[in-house]
Amino acid sequence: MTTLPIIHMNGTSPERLFEQYEAAYYKIGHAIDALGAVEFNQRDYYPGAPGLWTDAVKQHRAWVEGLNRAENEIGEILLHLHEDIGKRKPRAS
Repeated sequence: MTTLPIIHMNGTSPERLFEQYEAAYYKIGHAIDALGAVEFNQRDYYPGAPGLWTDAVKQHRAWVEGLNRAENEIGEILLHLHEDIGKRKPRAS
């Protein structure tokens, strides 16, 4: 469960938080793309100890899963902030 920031008058403005989390969200997306672009191939591990490729695959999967989890959780925070900002701004009629 993602811990959402509580917006209040003594805290950081929701607009500023949104900007900061949005920047982090996009940078994580770039990190996911960069990791996906790595030429990850068994031939780069076979001269090593038995099981090295298996370990590398587990590690790579963990990195991808961690980045995806961070991206999803920050996305939840962005949605929370977007909804809060929408409630605060008067709607044009």
